[in-house]
Amino acid sequence: MTIGPLLELVWQGALRPSSGAAEQRAQRMLEAVLPVRTISLTASRGMTAAYVQPENIELMPALSLGDVLAEELDLEVPYGALVAIAPANLAASPDDEALSRRTGMVLGEALLGAMERGAFPLAHEGESLDILACAYGALAGGPEAQRSGLVAGAFRAGLAASLSRHPACDQQVAAVGTARDAATDPRATRPFLDMHELGAAPEAAQVLPDLLRCEAGLDHEAWMAMLSKTVCAALADGTAPALSRRGF
Repeated sequence: MTIGPLLELVWQGALRPSSGAAEQRAQRMLEAVLPVRTISLTASRGMTAAYVQPENIELMPALSLGDVLAEELDLEVPYGALVAIAPANLAASPDDEALSRRTGMVLGEALLGAMERGAFPLAHEGESLDILACAYGALAGGPEAQRSGLVAGAFRAGLAASLSRHPACDQQVAAVGTARDAATDPRATRPFLDMHELGAAPEAAQVLPDLLRCEAGLDHEAWMAMLSKTVCAALADGTAPALSRRGF
């Protein structure tokens, strides 16, 4: 989605704050994997996939998304927050599997946004996303995420669905995210590897989740800095899985 249609959705009243018991559960799931303050909205029309942007993105000169939401929807938008918009069809399913898949999609869009803003080394963007997919795939099966109600397999499938938009990923490999073993194997979220490469145990899935755990309430810039530091450390010390066949 481009900026123009987003602004139109706001002005036409197609966006509303997400609310209800299911949304409270979804927020707990999101907080378990994404430490950035996040404003969740639902779009009644005009969207087919999750959309995530920082609140300070400009919709018009000197007019940020956060300012527009504060004015038009009477929302309190914290500085440095992320705004996550889900289409009505994603927001309509209240069961934990659907909410977990949506959580994975939102996180995937946030990671792609970080990549687009230069958080990862340009020559290693695909590998950086692979490292984080491994790490978050493992994190989803950890005790903190499980206490939030997150269904790990569904989360990983949603994460893979979003990350499949990266040019290094094709549809065949992206489909791994929905494979049967995704419920138990973090490696099933690795959409940038050929199918046979999934057999190698990813050190990133074992090591990086601890690095990704941090205090909640970060602003978007601080979160991107944390991701960049984590990924660069993994690339430097060899924690990342080898991707020599893809030339990274």
